[in-house]
Amino acid sequence: MPKPLAIFFSYSHRDEELRDELEKHLSQLRRNGLIENWHDRRIGAGEDWADAIDEHVRSADIILLLISPDFLASDYCYGVELQIALERHKRHDAVVIPVIVRPVDWSGALFAHLQALPKDARPVTSWSNRDEALADVARGIRAVIARLQSRAPRDSGAESKPAGDAGPKPRVVDAAIPSHVVQGRPAELQVLIRLPGSPGLKGILLDDEESEATPEDVRSKDFSVSFPLGPDSQPEPLKVQVKVTSPDFQPPEQVKSVFVPVDADSEVCTFLLTPVRTGRLKVLVELQWEDAVRGSRRLRTECFAESAEPPGAARMNLVRMPVAILESDAADFREGGPPTLLRPPAPAPGPPPVAAPAPVSASSSAIMSAVSGLAGIGLLLFYVAKVPTLVSAGADSRVFYALLIPWGLCAAAFLFGALRSYASYSGSTVGNHLVLGGPVVLFALVVAGGFQLVPSAPLHDLTVRVASKTEPLIATGSVILEIGNNRLVEPIGGKGEATFKSASTAGVGSIRVLPRVPGYAQEWQAVKIPPYEISVELKKPPVKLAGHLIPPPQPTDVVEILFDGRDLGRAHADGTFEFTLAGDAQASGIIQVLVNGKRRYNDVEEISDHLELKLTAN
Repeated sequence: MPKPLAIFFSYSHRDEELRDELEKHLSQLRRNGLIENWHDRRIGAGEDWADAIDEHVRSADIILLLISPDFLASDYCYGVELQIALERHKRHDAVVIPVIVRPVDWSGALFAHLQALPKDARPVTSWSNRDEALADVARGIRAVIARLQSRAPRDSGAESKPAGDAGPKPRVVDAAIPSHVVQGRPAELQVLIRLPGSPGLKGILLDDEESEATPEDVRSKDFSVSFPLGPDSQPEPLKVQVKVTSPDFQPPEQVKSVFVPVDADSEVCTFLLTPVRTGRLKVLVELQWEDAVRGSRRLRTECFAESAEPPGAARMNLVRMPVAILESDAADFREGGPPTLLRPPAPAPGPPPVAAPAPVSASSSAIMSAVSGLAGIGLLLFYVAKVPTLVSAGADSRVFYALLIPWGLCAAAFLFGALRSYASYSGSTVGNHLVLGGPVVLFALVVAGGFQLVPSAPLHDLTVRVASKTEPLIATGSVILEIGNNRLVEPIGGKGEATFKSASTAGVGSIRVLPRVPGYAQEWQAVKIPPYEISVELKKPPVKLAGHLIPPPQPTDVVEILFDGRDLGRAHADGTFEFTLAGDAQASGIIQVLVNGKRRYNDVEEISDHLELKLTAN
């Protein structure tokens, strides 16, 4: 039995939980004697941890890099362990596999050129099912183990190769693309260079459940290769360029490099090809080194539109036909008579019968009842805790329907599952009317009763005080209060206040107030609440001042209108004038008319609303 391959975990201690989970997924490989795991948590007391890590990272066959933000930030992981691992990978002494465990930007990292796991380098923690991601990693590691075990074993007792032995060595190129691809959907083309006796790409695809290609899709071609000699006159790995020409795909041409070991298979070189048309497509794979093509292989595949069904897909048709039935009559058998052959009656016209649904099992009913019951209890607790707050905030009644309907459905499902499971476990019979009608009645009771439990919104007494600058106490008129869509009217009492009893202000941050007092302007005023005692200041309506001068001034005259020495403006050329004074202006005053800076018209001592004046010249 071959010696187990040593696996070294290079990771940050913050990812220890993910390392433990990955180790569990590799346990079957360990039980099969294929691997031995090692990480720094296995360093014993008193051991030099740096020496222990250095020893194992330099002797491991497979080095797993658990990539995460903490791995990249660790000076020891990135600066020491990673450097040793990549050096050994470059010499083909070990295989380094990056495993992306948590999201991080690793573009441009030293290991960015290596194929990472899981599939598409999607971080393990980004998968909806973490076990599925780790199982994908385990399958990838199993494929690497199969490739390493396919290497030709070295004979430790054989003599070393003589210097200058660089003769041609036989090799086989394996290439595979799925036999059927879909237009516009990327497909994988895989290429591997192997030893003649190795299972190669077929063995890898046999263990790879995620690959669309199958071992039957692999096409092989023999060729020879001469390895270069190193400084010690021993053969060294050969760098080969794999060129893919695919005019019916995007991109139409790709080139990648792969190292061919002296005594082992190469890594799998994967190309992504997106077909641009349907039909029979061709791909050419060429191996090049030393500026020459050394081997090639053509591949073919069938491309279908996304809505088309590829050939070989199983089709199932549902067929109904009459069947003859043998009636075994007990008297006929006792008398040795032949059984009577009955033919089915002709089907009556009408729609075909509908198959009855499969009955729900007792365990399923019990699970449904338990889950619904727990959900109903959770909704009940939420209802009790949050409904008073929602009511105080003025929540719309539709919010309570959104809470009560799921609560009622959970209660109905709980009763339905309980009745079905009780009947199944006890062997008794529960009437269909009870099984179906009971949950419906319970649903109605929950929804109707839930509304009865909704507390009423809090009510407040609102007091509106009305005053003005000239009248601190106003005891006449009324006040209109607008709260949301509701309008309330109350008279102003002897204390200058209008009181609104038991006003509902739930969920309202502000209200509008309209005082209606004779002699004052009527304007809506927005007021924030609380507080619930509101003071409103009234303003007098504006005063319109208009008149005309007799005789009218000359066109060249400059006519100015003054009120108590304040310039109101200029009169028109025809001697008319019109001005509006603020409502809080004084009720009396002196109007003066200046013509070219001199008083020419009689003064007016008092003004009133909409006063029409006639001013005559002195």
